Parts: sequence; C-alpha cells; structure tokens
Amino acid sequence: MRPIRLAGISLLATFAFLPAPSRAEAQAAPAVQTGDRVRVVWRESWESLYSSQVRISHLDLVSLDQTQLVGRRGDRLQIIPLSQVGKLEKRVGTRGATAPEMVIGSAAGFAAAFAGGALKAIIDPTVAGASAVIDDGLAAGVLIGAPLGALAAYLNSRARPIYDEIGFDDAYPVIVPTETGGVGFGLRLPSR
Repeated sequence: MRPIRLAGISLLATFAFLPAPSRAEAQAAPAVQTGDRVRVVWRESWESLYSSQVRISHLDLVSLDQTQLVGRRGDRLQIIPLSQVGKLEKRVGTRGATAPEMVIGSAAGFAAAFAGGALKAIIDPTVAGASAVIDDGLAAGVLIGAPLGALAAYLNSRARPIYDEIGFDDAYPVIVPTETGGVGFGLRLPSR
C-alpha cells in the first residue's frame, strides 16, 4: 500500500509544480495557415452600405497576403479582396454536447421507443393486460430509445464547429477604387 500511495503523492506533486502557460500565451490569437478551415464575413461591394450584401463563406485557406484571401470550397476557388473582409475566423474544434441537449435527446428517444413498445404489445395477441403493455413500453424506452436519443444528440452536436477570430488589430483603413469608377473604404493588413 505504501508504494502506491507514494506514487500517487509524487504524481500530484509533479502536476502541482508544472509551469502554467502565461496569460499572453493563452489569449494569443491563432495564426492562420494554408489548409486551415476559415469563416470569412465580407461585403461583396463597399460602394454603399445599402447596395452591398454581407456574405459568410466557409473555406479551406489556400493563400492570404496583403491584398487578397484565396480559399477553396469543394472544387471551386474563391478570391476575396482583403478590403472587403469584415471578419476572419479560424476553425479550432467542435462543440461538445451539453447536458440539456443530451436530456432532450434521451427524452425524445424514450418517448418514441415507449410508444413503439407499447404499440407492439397491444398488437401482440399473447400479451394480456395493461401492465404488460406498460412494461413492454418502458423496457423499449429505457433500453433502446433513451440511449439512442442521447447518441443522436451527441452526434448532432459534433457537427457544430468552434471558430476563433483572427484579429485585424493591426489593420488600417484604406481608400480603394471601385469597379464603377468611385471610391470605397476597406481594411489593409500590414506586411507580414
């Protein structure tokens, strides 16, 4: 017993004295690289706030320089001038299922399987009595429906991505010519 207790204490002491990341490291904005999945919020035209449309694109980043962002969606390339980009976010993971989602999924699965089990018991001529119908419904709901409902809620939640914003803190406003001969405003990133 003593060697196991001593090993546990030494393991806890090791974790207690490991250096923690500094606050600056923990809050640093993620660098975006070629191949990263990004979400870009951009305006198709900056000529007028009323005539331009805000677009949201989910792309695999091909390149990013001072003037444009090139991304791939499926087999199509999309080129977005940085002067039209309002927000750039990098995908950093997926969001896990929350407890309320799991409970709702279990309840929906339980209700569906309970109804199916009870219906099967009603149709079956060998089952007699209301308690047998309820027993079959409860068994199907608890053993099959609730776990399948929770699994469906979990799998559905894994499809929700988490994005972290890539800062345009060092960006500065610029006046850019438009296609119609006027001028518009945009953002330009400093050289990297």
